[in-house]
Amino acid sequence: MSTQPKWTSDCVQFTATPEGYVTSPGGEGFKEWCDEHRDDVKWSGKEAPPPLGTEIVVEFNKLGPAKVVGYFIEYGWLGLEVQLHAPPDWWVRNAQRHGFKTAFIFGLDYRRA
Repeated sequence: MSTQPKWTSDCVQFTATPEGYVTSPGGEGFKEWCDEHRDDVKWSGKEAPPPLGTEIVVEFNKLGPAKVVGYFIEYGWLGLEVQLHAPPDWWVRNAQRHGFKTAFIFGLDYRRA
């Protein structure tokens, strides 16, 4: 069984709003674009992107334990959308101010739990 995720079916894009950036399933044709350009998207991690539901530790900014809940593409780079289990207080305050419920990281920002 392959552990390679089918990230294109779960990828999102950023949408700017007056409240800040939010994710959306992408505009019309976005998922098709993801499928078509899958080989063009770069990944900064040392191993393949983890499947949805994988438990990881976000080392970037010491955000801590998290679960992979989605994927995104920004400027041609694949990233992970993660649900933080016990984020630092400063992150919680910032997330509340901007309406974030998840964090967005890249391949170099985490390690397996």
